[in-house]
Amino acid sequence: MSNSSNVNAGDQILATQYNNLRLDVLDQTTGHDHDGTDGRDRLLPASMTITPTGAIDAVNINQDYDDNGLYIDSDATTLGKDAIYILAKFGVYVQQDISNGRGMRIIRNIAEAGIYPLAYFGEANAASTQPVLEIANAGSGEDIKTPSFTLTNGVIVASGGGSASWNAKKTKRFTLPFVWGELGATNTIYGITIDAANERCSVSFALPDDCTQIDVLRVFGESLANTGVGNGMAIELELYAGANNESYNTHTATLTNKISIGFNYSIGDIILWEVSYATMGGFQSATAGDIVTIILEWNASFGTDISTNAYMKGIEIEYQ
Repeated sequence: MSNSSNVNAGDQILATQYNNLRLDVLDQTTGHDHDGTDGRDRLLPASMTITPTGAIDAVNINQDYDDNGLYIDSDATTLGKDAIYILAKFGVYVQQDISNGRGMRIIRNIAEAGIYPLAYFGEANAASTQPVLEIANAGSGEDIKTPSFTLTNGVIVASGGGSASWNAKKTKRFTLPFVWGELGATNTIYGITIDAANERCSVSFALPDDCTQIDVLRVFGESLANTGVGNGMAIELELYAGANNESYNTHTATLTNKISIGFNYSIGDIILWEVSYATMGGFQSATAGDIVTIILEWNASFGTDISTNAYMKGIEIEYQ
């Protein structure tokens, strides 16, 4: 080493030799180069495995200077030969704890003409039911911001003079009124009154040509009763769909005791019911071009939730 004197067997280590050795190990200017070189002219071949013997950090880097905490320069060129490769249940956690910084920065500064994007998130298991990317934003800033658009609370807004684009599943929706009531149901300018046994109303329509899946079915009406504290209102839904030359009930589901998504309704309040894709049963497979019939029927009280008693106004379909 550059600063230490040779020590022979049987020699006593002098203070000067010890101090030189200490400088050689600790001095960042004249001593041993701590970036992995010996004498600053050749790399040290090293392969190291760290196996903690207890619940402690395997490697702890405490960087108190204004420089990199960890620096890796990899020249590997094969897909899968990564500079960092992690196998874990929870892979990476980054917490920014100094203001006006970034939790992560990914940059490419080459004239890339290959086949790989700068960043990639992929779910390889077809049975997975969870999102690939989730954004949770407790602040008031944008969820996503690019030179072309911002995405805030699901709304895309063009910015910076560019045109808005978002290569993801785009949710669309349409609304239709109930148009037919029977078995005692009364048509009014406020909607169709459903407030007694056997009363029902319906709406029929064709799913749009660009519909690949119904995500949400919503029913909306106007309450004709006070539901009481903590109570909602129950309805029954029959869902039917079929394409040309198919049975009207090729895709079908019957949902009883469907409770409103809110509680404590008063007379005159708008009241909503919601059916998600996951709860549509056989109706899930309804798709573009199918003729859909939705029948809403009176439902008896269920638990503490009251029986159907409302002007039924219409439905909203949210699809992609």
